[in-house]
Amino acid sequence: MFCVYTITDIETEEIVYIGSTTNFERRRYEHARRFPWVKYDMDIVYECDTREEMFRLEAELISQHKPRKNVVHVPGRSHTSVAGLYKKAIREGREAFQTALVEQGGTTHPQ
Repeated sequence: MFCVYTITDIETEEIVYIGSTTNFERRRYEHARRFPWVKYDMDIVYECDTREEMFRLEAELISQHKPRKNVVHVPGRSHTSVAGLYKKAIREGREAFQTALVEQGGTTHPQ
């Protein structure tokens, strides 16, 4: 199953992260294990038929909500929103996103 999910801060009700996965339960476990002290809700917002649809919807949500944890970490630079790279990926495909990210020397791991 391809799905797009949100992570929402329970106290502020702010969407802090938008992601996609093919295994929601595994991804939920990974977030909980990495940030056990954080109080959040993690919910599926879209179930998709294709990987392309999943990435497109994820990019649209990131562009719309601009969550603070969806950033590109580039050494020597302040954090940059990942939304612009996702828009490029929508236009040119996932490989374009990965190429742009590598060219900038960054990763897409949330802090």
